Amino acid sequence: MTQVFFGLKRLINNISIIAALLFGLTSCKKNDLPVAAFNISVGAGPTQIEVQLINKSTNAVSYRWDVDGKTVSHDLNPAKLIFNGPHLEKILITLEVTDKFGQKSIKTSDLAADFSQ
Repeated sequence: MTQVFFGLKRLINNISIIAALLFGLTSCKKNDLPVAAFNISVGAGPTQIEVQLINKSTNAVSYRWDVDGKTVSHDLNPAKLIFNGPHLEKILITLEVTDKFGQKSIKTSDLAADFSQ
């Protein structure tokens, strides 16, 4: 009878430990997923177009800005991008953000401008 009691007690302890571990794993709140977001501000000089990218992302720790598939910055808010000429052909701007868990989010936006008038 004593062996049955100790065996049952050990089983209950093991179940308690497993339940505590499972509860701990499910109650650990992982940060919300990262969300890539940005605004674009465009200004023009007589021979150049200035584009300022304004990061509005949430839950991110790293950033990668691409213009037409070429990485141009890893800054939170990159410096102004300068394009020559009063016409700006359509370009593709992409922001990829990553959170501390390695999860990613991507936002892409087209930009075209004509300040020749």
